[in-house]
Amino acid sequence: MRSISKNLILKKISYLMYFLKDARYSFFITRYLLRGITSGMFSPVKYLYLNYLGLDKRAIGLIASLSSITSSCGKVMAGVFPPKRKMFIISLIYGIIAIAFLFMAISSSILGSVLSLVIIALLYGLEYVYLNSLMMSSLKPDTFITFYSTVITLWSLASCFATIIAGFMIDAYGFKSILLTVSFVLIILSLVTHYYGFHYKTYFQSAVSKKGKDRVTF
Repeated sequence: MRSISKNLILKKISYLMYFLKDARYSFFITRYLLRGITSGMFSPVKYLYLNYLGLDKRAIGLIASLSSITSSCGKVMAGVFPPKRKMFIISLIYGIIAIAFLFMAISSSILGSVLSLVIIALLYGLEYVYLNSLMMSSLKPDTFITFYSTVITLWSLASCFATIIAGFMIDAYGFKSILLTVSFVLIILSLVTHYYGFHYKTYFQSAVSKKGKDRVTF
């Protein structure tokens, strides 16, 4: 059993090293790594944070439902209004979410924090659809499944380690340290996304086949 697990881990690492050689893949690897960190740090303690603000169980349950609904609405909006410049839209989304987390860190307003969480849920819904549609249209079909399973594994590992670190940070520095860290990571992710968007033609634009149809080539 240990040998199987070890071989699986080594296989995932070898895939990761292979994909990192290509800038198109490396962007999505960076995205899943950083998003795994932000998700692992805040998602497990989100409702503890609301309780810390003084909200009761009924209000927290209402906010949880509202966040799920707004996230779904964001996904619907993304499908109805697909932007032509997905990379810059995604970069802007990360920037706004970073500001929302920063606002929660420096503000003592309960209403402001609740509204920020709802906005974050809506924007994450948008980002999810835009990012996945960009990934499916940009990567080679024959390697997509292997790559996707690899980055999901990376996201899970990053999320697990971030959750462990978040527990120590809350004990030592409080919830604001989590919010500030998540905001900082999202700012980095926004800048990285903007950089790749600026070089979109170099890294992402499909080559045109002899038949005149777009075909992803490397």
